[in-house]
Amino acid sequence: MKINRDVLLLFSALILFFAYWFWFIRIVHKPNDLERISSLPSFSMINAHTGKPLGKADLLGKVWIAGFIFTRCSGPCPLISLNMSRLQKQLPPGIFLVTFTVDPDWDTPEVLAQYSKNFQADSNQWFFLTGAKKEIYDLLYEGFKLPILEEPKNKPEFRITHTTKLALVDQEGMIRGFYDGTDPGSLKKVKKDVLIILEEKRL
Repeated sequence: MKINRDVLLLFSALILFFAYWFWFIRIVHKPNDLERISSLPSFSMINAHTGKPLGKADLLGKVWIAGFIFTRCSGPCPLISLNMSRLQKQLPPGIFLVTFTVDPDWDTPEVLAQYSKNFQADSNQWFFLTGAKKEIYDLLYEGFKLPILEEPKNKPEFRITHTTKLALVDQEGMIRGFYDGTDPGSLKKVKKDVLIILEEKRL
C-alpha cells in the first residue's frame, strides 16, 4: 500500500509539474511573443488609387506593413518598393502593405498611382498614401519614431533622407517590429512575425 501511495504521489507531482510548465510556456513566457513597441496615433491620408481618405481607423482589425519612399528617389526607395512587391506575393491573404510618400509636394495621387504600376501593386492589398507634409512627417517622428531629414539645397532625387525600415503593425494599430527594407533576407523574418501575430488571435 505504501508503494502504491508513493507512486500515486509521484504521478500527481508529475501532472502538476507539466501543468505548470504548459502554463508558463504558453501563457507567461511565450517564447515567440513579439514586443509591443508603440501605438500609432490617428491619421488620415489620400489613397492614390482611389483618391479617397484612408487612415488608421480603416486599418484597424488588419495586419499591415508600412514602408516609406518618394518617387524621385535615386537611393534606396526602388529597392524598398521591390521588396514590398516581393512581400505582396508571399504574404498570407488578408495582410496589407502601406507605402507612405515622404515627398507629398511632388508625389500627387496620380504620380504615386503610376509609380505603383512599376511594382505590380495590387490596389486591393497595397495602398500608396500621400497627404499634407506636416502630417506625414509627424506620423514618422511621433508615430513610427523614425527619422527624416529634408535638405532643400540638394537635387530633388537626393533632397530627402529618410528611414529604410519597414514597420509591422498589428490589428490594434500597435507597431510590433522593424525590418531592413533594403535587405531581401529580412522578408523571411517579416513573414514569420506576421504568422506570430495571426496566431496570437487564435490563442
